Amino acid sequence: MSVRYRAATSDDAEGVAHLHALSWTTAYRGGYSDAFLDGPVWEDRRTFWTDRLADLPSDQYVAVAEDEGEIVGFACVTGAHHAELGSYLDNLHVSPERHRAGIGTELINAIVTWCRERYPDHGLYLGVLEQNTRAQSFYA
Repeated sequence: MSVRYRAATSDDAEGVAHLHALSWTTAYRGGYSDAFLDGPVWEDRRTFWTDRLADLPSDQYVAVAEDEGEIVGFACVTGAHHAELGSYLDNLHVSPERHRAGIGTELINAIVTWCRERYPDHGLYLGVLEQNTRAQSFYA
């Protein structure tokens, strides 16, 4: 297995959406309703990522981690999102079976590289839902 990191394209929408929905259903219980997570989250994320990747704004970057054609992680940032806080890491998700394999770290490295090239005078910030203790530990 060799993970490749690259910029997302519109062809990645389905894989990114699937991973995003899977991540939400496993990590966001209590943050979103069970009714949403057990049903419409899948179509919601498909629509969201199809639209976003079809016309990605110039101030956004989506990096994917791909292994043998499968999206196993992705990260999304909006450059210079906030005047004081800087660029906003909006998403970082890795397939649950691939946690602790370095994929999240490499995706953050890709995001940081992109931000430094385009927004060198801005920091990077994110938010994590309170119940997502795994993510809090990772970022710490």
